[in-house]
Amino acid sequence: MSASAADSLVSATAENWFEQRPHGIEARTYYDTLTHAVEITIRNNIFVGVDKPVSISEAGLVGKITATIEDNTRCGR
Repeated sequence: MSASAADSLVSATAENWFEQRPHGIEARTYYDTLTHAVEITIRNNIFVGVDKPVSISEAGLVGKITATIEDNTRCGR
């Protein structure tokens, strides 16, 4: 699951089960010339055998990510 902003504001709420995969939830921004924002709430997810459960990356000069991460569970393989 990913939320990315190339031209506007993106909002997402994730509540899922992720199992045996390299990535879970990703939020990132792109470009340098406009305001790009991602607002994401990552709540009540279960990550089983996920190498990178949450990835957040702000790119460029004006990328902004507001992330709320609460009540998630990470389990080994």
